[in-house]
Amino acid sequence: MKKTFLKVILVLISFALITSCSKKDNKNSLLQNVVTLDSKSISLHYDESHQFSLIGNGNTVISSYNWVSTDVTVGIVDQTGKFAAQKIGTTTIKAVKGNDVIESLVTVLPYSNICKEPYWNFSDNMPATKSKESRALVGQTSTILTYSGENEKVRNVMYIYDANNKMSSAAILLANTTAVINESASFFKERYAYSGLDSNIYFYSDNKNVIIGVTVDPILGFVAIYIPYTTSKVNAINTETILDIVKGVRKVQ
Repeated sequence: MKKTFLKVILVLISFALITSCSKKDNKNSLLQNVVTLDSKSISLHYDESHQFSLIGNGNTVISSYNWVSTDVTVGIVDQTGKFAAQKIGTTTIKAVKGNDVIESLVTVLPYSNICKEPYWNFSDNMPATKSKESRALVGQTSTILTYSGENEKVRNVMYIYDANNKMSSAAILLANTTAVINESASFFKERYAYSGLDSNIYFYSDNKNVIIGVTVDPILGFVAIYIPYTTSKVNAINTETILDIVKGVRKVQ
């Protein structure tokens, strides 16, 4: 009877040891198979890129993961994991294989912060704009609100309204200096897609809501005009619209 009892105890101990070892082996195996990205978060500028790598057990993993950017306007990623920034903002890069999803947060930072852009909500009326705009109101007509610039790089910010009191355009009157003109190239390129040049107007767009025409007018000076989006292509209609707005803004300066 004692011998039988001892045999049972030995079997149970052996089983416990085998099970314990098996669990440790499985745990170690799972740890070794965990795949991560080389960076959980990164920061770049709009003209920079980053090559993501998948790391498993301390080594680079070459595997059939699919790469995705959740906001392709901020940046795109190819199927090798190379991310190319496009404009300021944030996007999440995902490496996906079946149910395995590995993520990294990418923040695209600005080189330039010349000023706070106008609130170009083209459905707003004057009271709505006034409720959003924090700069000092320095002038008002029946169709134009004029605000002071918040720093030495900005002379004024203006909002123009149609006969129905609906915003039709907005404008930034920038400082007439070479330094600000040069900096503005980065300011607009890192926020919008460059569309082209026509009649000395540099066009930018978000390809959805707004078109910006940037020019140096011989009377008004260095100015950026915001109008509702029509097409990303530079055309005579948009050029004429910008020129007409510049003429109208001249009258209140």
